Amino acid sequence: MRRNVFLSATVTAFLAVCVSNAGASHLRNPYIATYPIDSAIIHYVIHTQFGHGDMSGPARGTTEDFSGTQTVYLKGEKLAKVTKMTLPAGKGKTTTVGTLQIYTADHIFTLDLIQKTGTKIDNPKRYGKAEYDKLSEGEKEAFHERMRTRGVISFDLPYVGKKVGTATILGHTCDVYQLGEEPVPEKLFERLQTGQDFSMNTCLWEGAIPLRVLRSRFARSEELLATKIEKNVEIADSHFEVPRDIKIVHDDQTSELERRYALGRFHLYKTGKPMVIRVPVKEESGAVKKQGEAKEEPE
Repeated sequence: MRRNVFLSATVTAFLAVCVSNAGASHLRNPYIATYPIDSAIIHYVIHTQFGHGDMSGPARGTTEDFSGTQTVYLKGEKLAKVTKMTLPAGKGKTTTVGTLQIYTADHIFTLDLIQKTGTKIDNPKRYGKAEYDKLSEGEKEAFHERMRTRGVISFDLPYVGKKVGTATILGHTCDVYQLGEEPVPEKLFERLQTGQDFSMNTCLWEGAIPLRVLRSRFARSEELLATKIEKNVEIADSHFEVPRDIKIVHDDQTSELERRYALGRFHLYKTGKPMVIRVPVKEESGAVKKQGEAKEEPE
């Protein structure tokens, strides 16, 4: 279940997006998902490369290439993402990964279609959504200003870096963002020593939907590229329902942790000050042992 594709968390984050666009509704609740289309089915290909093919020396050319597909269903605030991928399993073997992730306003489901198991957690956005509605107009203004100052496009997006240009994919103009330096073989070991071997290039359509994501780090790169977009189409509700043959377990610990982080982040953008978050630590038996060390919500 935890053997997810390298891009899985990031892409889900991109597509579970709640955009804070300016305009007549510039103070709208940023915890409510908004897309540039009412519904869509988006098809992607995933290409993953392991190895050191771009380096000189004995490792030159030792690369392995793997591919997969991803299909995303968008309808209102609901999202479902099906990923199928072949990945290395060691000793020259491969394994097939099949996952389904479902996002609703109240819950998030992560399902393993091969093992027929899955987890369910409470959607942490619902806590921020309720708290945001309690803010005054002035507090909402300050909230959105702090988001803009920090370059936050969405609470569901990881930091995508700085905008460096535009690109056209499938006839749609996208904003291109770059996080970290693009990988250069000559500077690889220097970047490894400084912990800066990661880079990400993202093309966002309407600030909400990725049409291309390229992530690179030492000995691994992965690209997700949209190949087809079906816009404003009828999508059956069954795409957002857990299959009957999947056994679901509610992950109470993760739900509580995500709730605390969501409220901590809300506090940061409401007040401009980080909030101390105490993380419960469980014994191997699963019982809560003590409170973990205090952690500050990063700015």
